[in-house]
Amino acid sequence: MKDVHYTLVKGPSKFDLMMALFDQKGNGGRPHYVTFDADDGQKITAKIQSVGIEDGSGESWIIEGVVMSTQRPTGRRPMKVSHQFDFTGYFQTERRRGWLKPKEVDNSWIADDENVPSPDDVDHELERLDHELERAEHAMTHPNRHR
Repeated sequence: MKDVHYTLVKGPSKFDLMMALFDQKGNGGRPHYVTFDADDGQKITAKIQSVGIEDGSGESWIIEGVVMSTQRPTGRRPMKVSHQFDFTGYFQTERRRGWLKPKEVDNSWIADDENVPSPDDVDHELERLDHELERAEHAMTHPNRHR
């Protein structure tokens, strides 16, 4: 997914983009999706989750959301993507053009293998905490025995 990049040649109006963001359940109780046409002929259905100002013009936006499905140029039924994916992109509502790509996943929080406790270490720590909790509960229910 890392190399996927869609060039958008047609997309929603500013009003439809706004409705997709602010009227999440107003479409008969269903999410309000938008459709983009890519330069390779695919139609991309997306749920918009964030719109930010790109340059202050009121027409250029940084968009984020979830690609729900894509449709091949032949007009067949929507081809579900192998899994829905979060995207980030740029969209210009006056020209209705832009781009989108999958969001990069930040794995920096994952510890190195040497710092990750083994399952046995986790089990021992949980047992220790359970015993500590039992002692504290016992002390609270029998306060005179610990003086």
